[in-house]
Amino acid sequence: MLLGRRRGMAFLRLIAKVLILWDERVVGGWRQDDPRLHSDFFDHFACDFPDEYRPLSRTDVDAAVECFLAGHKTLVDWYRTLIAPPGIVIEWRNRQPLISPACIVAWERLCTTFDPDSLLTLDLADRFSLGARHGQLDELNNWRTVVRVQDHELAALWRRGLSDLHIHVSGVRVPQLAWHELVQKAVPIDTFRVLAKIYEKDGRDIERDREEANRQWATLRSHAGLAAANPDLLRSTTDEWWRPLDALRRRERQLLLKAWSTVKNGAPRHAEIERSLDLYLSHKHRYFRLVRQGTFSSPPGLRQFDKRYFSALKRTSAKRPAVSYGTSPRQTLTPEGDGCRYLMESNDLRRIELRIAPAESRIEYLRSFKEREMLIERLKAALNAACAWGEGPPSLDIDRRFPDIRYAVHFKRTRGAPARGTGPVADAEMKMRELDRHTAALRAALSDPDETRRRWMRGLSRIDVAGQERDTPLALFAVYLRLLRGNPETLEFLEKMSPDDPIAPWFEYWRRLLWRGEHRPSLGESRIGLTVHAGEDFADLLDGLYQVGAAVHVVGLCAGDGIGHGLALTSEFEAFGMRAPDYVMMPLGTAHDSLCWLHRFVDEFGDVSPTARERDTLHTLIRETGEKAYAGLDAGFVNAKTADYVWLWENRVLPRWARSRVPAQRDHMLRKACSRPALLSRERMAPADPRRRDLDGLVSWARDKLMSQIKKERIVIEMNPGSNLRVSGAPRPQDSPTVRLFQAVGDGLLACINTDNPGVFTSCIENEYALLLAGAVESGVPEGRVRELLERVRQIGMELVYWPTSPNSPHEDFMKRNWR
Repeated sequence: MLLGRRRGMAFLRLIAKVLILWDERVVGGWRQDDPRLHSDFFDHFACDFPDEYRPLSRTDVDAAVECFLAGHKTLVDWYRTLIAPPGIVIEWRNRQPLISPACIVAWERLCTTFDPDSLLTLDLADRFSLGARHGQLDELNNWRTVVRVQDHELAALWRRGLSDLHIHVSGVRVPQLAWHELVQKAVPIDTFRVLAKIYEKDGRDIERDREEANRQWATLRSHAGLAAANPDLLRSTTDEWWRPLDALRRRERQLLLKAWSTVKNGAPRHAEIERSLDLYLSHKHRYFRLVRQGTFSSPPGLRQFDKRYFSALKRTSAKRPAVSYGTSPRQTLTPEGDGCRYLMESNDLRRIELRIAPAESRIEYLRSFKEREMLIERLKAALNAACAWGEGPPSLDIDRRFPDIRYAVHFKRTRGAPARGTGPVADAEMKMRELDRHTAALRAALSDPDETRRRWMRGLSRIDVAGQERDTPLALFAVYLRLLRGNPETLEFLEKMSPDDPIAPWFEYWRRLLWRGEHRPSLGESRIGLTVHAGEDFADLLDGLYQVGAAVHVVGLCAGDGIGHGLALTSEFEAFGMRAPDYVMMPLGTAHDSLCWLHRFVDEFGDVSPTARERDTLHTLIRETGEKAYAGLDAGFVNAKTADYVWLWENRVLPRWARSRVPAQRDHMLRKACSRPALLSRERMAPADPRRRDLDGLVSWARDKLMSQIKKERIVIEMNPGSNLRVSGAPRPQDSPTVRLFQAVGDGLLACINTDNPGVFTSCIENEYALLLAGAVESGVPEGRVRELLERVRQIGMELVYWPTSPNSPHEDFMKRNWR
C-alpha cells in the first residue's frame, strides 16, 4: 500500500516539476485553467525531459495531467506537491529545517532542479503561517545554506568530531553568493564568461535573464518591505575576507516567505505577487540547474564535471602577477574566505584540508602561505566575536572548536594547451617542465632557514595529484613527488644524473637546487603527506587499476597517505561502458603502460597462473601497442621483446641512475623513448583494443591483489560519496562503487568521508554521511552494521590519515616544557 502511494506521489511530483519548469508557461503568464496546460503538456514533457518521458504513454500522461490539474489549481499547490510526504519529510527543530534520512536521496534529486529555499520557505509559511513578522524568521538562526539530515545517532557521531580532508578550494564556489552577485548587478556579466556560454547553449541570454530576475527581485523586495540591498554586503572588508552569506540568505528568505504567505492566503496583490514569484523562481531554478551538477542525472566521467560545472562559477579576471606587492590579499583570497565560511557552517568539523594550486617560485609559495595564515586568523577572530555575542560555542572553548585548517598543494593532470608558435610539443614534456618548476620551488620554500617563514609553511599538510586522469599518466609525476618527499633512491638518482642524460632538461630547477645544496629536506622538517587521485575516471577496468597501482608501486604511497576516490577497486567490468570498447578511446602510451604494469604485477607475485590464452594475449598486446606507441622511431622497437618493453616502462616511470649497467640496445630504446617524437606518438588517441577483454581473469586477480596491498600498507581511500555518484553515473546510491568501498572497511580497508567540491555540489559533510548510510542500507547491509562502519570511517579521518602536528598543539607545548 505504502509502495503504491510512493509511486503515485512520484508521478505527481514529476507532473508538478514539468509544469513549474515550463518556460513557455512562465513567460506567457498562463493561468492554471489555461487549456494549453492540457493540450501542450506531453509535447513539452517529451522535448524537455526525454529521459523521464520514454517509459510513459501519451494516454497515461494526458489522463494524469487532467487529474492533477483538477486537484491542484494554483502555483502553491504545484510546489506543495514537490515536498509532500512520504516522499519528502521536512522537520523544523533546533531553529532550522531538517530532512529525514529516509528522504535524502529524494531531496538530492529535487535540489538538482529546484532552489531549496523556495521549497523550504513555502513549507515554513504553510506550517506556521509566518510571513507577517520578519523577526520570527530571525529566530531560525541555525538555518544554514544546506539543509542537514536529522538523525539522532548520526548527530551524536558528528559531535565526536569530523574531518573533511579532500576539498578543492577553487571548487568551493558558493552558488548562492554568485546568484546574489548576478541578480543584484554587483558584478559585470563578463565576470562569469563560462556561465554566460552555458546559458547560451541552453538557449538563454544571461544578460536578459538577469535584468528580468532583477525586476522581479525589486517587486518582491518592495512587497516584503525590505530596503534596497547594501552593495557592501557583496564586498569583503579589511577584517573579514569573505562576504556575509548569512545576511544575504536571510533577506531572500524573508522576501520569499512574505511572497508565499501573500499568495497562499489570497491577500491583496496576490495575483501580481504570484506572477513575480513565478518569474523570479523560474530564473533561480534555471541558474541552479545550470551550475549545480545533478546527483543522479549527469553523464559519467570527470570531463563533464570539469568543463560544464567546475568552470561555471570560476572568475575570469586577469591572472595574478607572479609577484605583485600591490595586490590586496583580501581581494585575492575572498573566494577562499567565502568557501571557508561555507564549510564552517558544519559545526562539528575539526580538520579541514583545502587543495590549492602550485606556485611558480619560492617567494610565491611563502607569500601564499603567509596570506592564508592571515585568513585563518581572521576566521578565528570572527568565531571568537560570535562566541562573545552568544552566537557560537563558549569563547573559552575557541581553540578546540575552531577547525584545524591545512592546505594541500595539488598538481594537475589535466592536459594543457601549448604556447603559440612553439610547434608540436608533447603534453608530457610541458607537464614535466612545469612539475620541475613547481616542485623545486616548493622544496626551496620548505627549506627556507627563517623561522617565521617555516611557520607559514607549516600550513602545508600534503601534496596532491588531481585533475583529468585520462589526460596525463600518473607515473609522470612519480619522480618529482619522490624528490619532494626526500626519497633516498630518487635523490641519489638526481645527484648522479649526467648532464647529457636524455631526461636532464626536465630537471633543470632541481639541478639548480642540487648545485646550491638545497635539494634535500632538513632533518627537522615534518613529513609531507601525499594523496593521489586514482581510479576515479578511466577507460576500462585495467586502466583504472593501473592508475591505482601506479600510485602504490611507482609514486610510493605509504601508511597514512591517501588515494582519492579509488572507484576502480570495486567497479564491475560492465561499468563505464567497459563492455563496449569500440566507444572507448585511450592514448596509445597509456594503453601500452597498463599492459606492462599488469605483466610486471603478475611476475612480481607469482601466485596466479595465467591461462595460455591470457599469457599469449598479454604478450601480443604489449608488443603491438609498443610498436604503435613508438611508431616510426627506430627498428629496435619493432624487434623488441615483451621483456624489453616491460623494462622500458619501468625505467621510464622511475628512472634509475646506474645506466652503465644497461645493455646498449635497451639504453638506446630508453633514449629514443624520451625524445619529443616518442612523447607525441604516445599521446595519440586510439580505440581500446577489444582483446583487452580477454584479460578479465588477470584483471580480476589484480584488483583483489591490489586491494589486499592497500589494506596491508594502511593507505587510506578518500571517499567522496556525492562526487562519486556523479562521476560514476550511478542511478542510485547503492549502485555506486563507493558503497562497496565502504563495505570493505569491515574487512580492514582504511577509508574516510569527504565532500570533494562542496560548492559545485552544494553539499555538506553531514549529508555525505547520510548518503552513504542510505546507499549501504539499500544495498542490503544491516543498518546497525552500517552505523558501526560510519563511526569507523569517522575515526580513520580524524586519527589515521596523516596529519602533521600543529606547532601550537597542547601536546607539543607539553613536550617542549617537560622534555627539553
